[in-house]
Amino acid sequence: MSKEQNSVNVCEDHAKPILKHLYSKYNERHGDASAINSYPFTPHILFPEFESQLTTLIDQIKDKHALNETSTTALRSVFNGFVKNELLVTHDKVIYHFTPKGYEFSLKYSCKIKYLFRYHSATFFAGLACLIGVVGVIATVATSG
Repeated sequence: MSKEQNSVNVCEDHAKPILKHLYSKYNERHGDASAINSYPFTPHILFPEFESQLTTLIDQIKDKHALNETSTTALRSVFNGFVKNELLVTHDKVIYHFTPKGYEFSLKYSCKIKYLFRYHSATFFAGLACLIGVVGVIATVATSG
């Protein structure tokens, strides 16, 4: 199979852990989306680093899609699927980078509070205001009763 055809679309249950690992790797170096176009992900380096967490998941993907590839090559196929779904971008099929959409999804799966604050701040602050209001009501009832 040529590199251009070597892609696999995975279900959300399989995509979440991979995106979480990508986000954790990216977040070690950058706390925000400022470097999403320049921070590289390469499957042949990433897989050995997260092998203990990804082995079972990659094996499930290989079984489901009947991939007769090594785990690293299967991860590259998943990355190429992410490229087709506009979660990652690549120019040479070797080094991958987050897209804004991919960063948003990985943040959503990795850190809900940070995701709500960044992308849905009105919802975040409305929820926070409700929580403060409930605590105030409970404190008032507890002191007056």
